[in-house]
Amino acid sequence: LFRSVIRTVNEFSTRKLALQGGDADAIFADRSFLPQVESLPGVRVQDGLPFLEVHNAFLFGLKLNVAGNPMAGSGRLDGRGIPADFFMDKDVRLGFAKAFPYAKYISDVYRGKGARAVGPMPRGVLGYDEKAPALPEDLKAAEAHLHKAHGGKVWENGFVLSCAYQQGKETRGQACAILKSVLEAMNPKFRIDVRPLQWSTFLDLQNQSKLPLVCARWGLDYPDPHNAVSPFLQSQGTYAKPQGYANPAMDKLIEQAAAASGNAARKALYRKVLDLAREDVPSFFTLDTYDFRVTRSWVQGFEHNPMKPYGLLYGVSKR
Repeated sequence: LFRSVIRTVNEFSTRKLALQGGDADAIFADRSFLPQVESLPGVRVQDGLPFLEVHNAFLFGLKLNVAGNPMAGSGRLDGRGIPADFFMDKDVRLGFAKAFPYAKYISDVYRGKGARAVGPMPRGVLGYDEKAPALPEDLKAAEAHLHKAHGGKVWENGFVLSCAYQQGKETRGQACAILKSVLEAMNPKFRIDVRPLQWSTFLDLQNQSKLPLVCARWGLDYPDPHNAVSPFLQSQGTYAKPQGYANPAMDKLIEQAAAASGNAARKALYRKVLDLAREDVPSFFTLDTYDFRVTRSWVQGFEHNPMKPYGLLYGVSKR
């Protein structure tokens, strides 16, 4: 391959038509769209590929900037918005996290291609432990937490907030919609507005700490657990800082784990990181899944590399 052209096309239907017509050799597709391309003549889907990504996590705005912020409604706990410290109450966070139907999300949206996440630690990274405990999926417990939250005012008054995700990332939008449906069915005074945002808008609002609830991901820059946990859990992390999550004990653990020598020592420390993350609940993590590629069948020589989103193109040819 001497030349490659990579284009940004936001609409899946346009990408699909380009693939179908042979104008595109490969396209990106959310997993929910795979049934639309698997049956196309001359199209190949390679599934079950290793995926070094913390996938579709929900992040709570712990120290929310409510000034002039429509994402927070009225900015008060009056049934028309949320206050700046809404998610500082752990019962609110646990209520949201335990209400999410993880098994249904994996089976319906991902067609079973995944497993419950054990925190910000994807399969294949040092420290991943499929036996590590996760927060239970428990609707009754979630309701009990939300009854207690903010001294009972959350349940009594209700709330309005926005749940944001990057526009075009449909599986994240579906996760937001599922959480919305579960919580709104629990109490008619609960209202969540699902907001797809352009990436530039998303980043701007995130940096201003104006996003109450976000569904986002983190693709690892290098295959080390530090790059998986730091963005979500370290006080200066990409997500943790604008969220307002800062726990000195967590920072110390992450620093110790990064500096430790020997796999056994690092694994033990990262297990402590995951345990503390489950205790603090600054975020909750939905699933660990697989990567896949959608190409025309004439594309040959593709080598998957989980660290490179487009794969290794040097050996690719068209035949």
